[in-house]
Amino acid sequence: MFDLAEVDLSRVYVHGGSPVEHVTRVGKHKAIGYVNFSPSPSERFRPPEINLRQIGEMLESRGMRVYYDGGPSGRGHQQEIVDLVRQLPPVRYNRKLRPAHSFSVDTPLLPHTLIAADPVTIERLLEANREALYGFPPTVDAFVDLIRTVWIDHKSPLGELIRLAFLHYQLYGGREIPRLFEPEQPEPSQPTAGHNAVSPAAFVHELANLTKRCEQQLARQRAQLKQIGRDITDAYENLDAYKTIRDHFRAARERNRVVRLVGEEERLLEEQEGLITELRRVADLTSRYAELLQRL
Repeated sequence: MFDLAEVDLSRVYVHGGSPVEHVTRVGKHKAIGYVNFSPSPSERFRPPEINLRQIGEMLESRGMRVYYDGGPSGRGHQQEIVDLVRQLPPVRYNRKLRPAHSFSVDTPLLPHTLIAADPVTIERLLEANREALYGFPPTVDAFVDLIRTVWIDHKSPLGELIRLAFLHYQLYGGREIPRLFEPEQPEPSQPTAGHNAVSPAAFVHELANLTKRCEQQLARQRAQLKQIGRDITDAYENLDAYKTIRDHFRAARERNRVVRLVGEEERLLEEQEGLITELRRVADLTSRYAELLQRL
């Protein structure tokens, strides 16, 4: 395994199963993504070369966190992770209970990894689902150390939380942060006898809260419509690009067909010229034969 400090990040090769779009879309369509890379080409890491340093700087300029992972030595929160997995309930496989986690094994075949994360969205997701963390720090740094150190089964609440973080569009476009656990509702207070009427002040307060919730819902819907509009625009742009490529290939096929027809025409002309030459030779022989007959 190559030392990450010696790798020229401006000239690396990306794994075919983790394209660069998995990180360039972070902060726009997804909250976290990763890409595996290698300093030398191989069957799994094929050309072209990618300037991963430039991509990382672009992500950091947008406020994203970028992590270069080359092995367990640079990972933090290891004791917290051990304490966390000890508390995870087992999951059922084929009617048997199995542990819901497995630690990553550092082998020479393990590639280097660039991980990009949207810290605001990730920490909002973690704060909204503290019950799944069992006291684990709800920070983006701790979360990244967790996912690159241990695999969590998606059947557990923590595994479902990790799956949500990696989904496209699930946490963007004005959507509410999903909660895996319903928040506890306070017990309704019982009014005393003779005090069932709602006071004007309470009515005004409730009306203000209702108005605020309606405005928030309207703002979320506007954001969702704006995101849908951007998605539709992207779809039209992709369709136009597809049409351009299709027309290009169609024109290329027509050009190849014309070239073949011109070649066929030239071949026929050459054959015709050969036949004309042969006919002239036969005519000349016939003329000589006629002269010979006259002399006889």
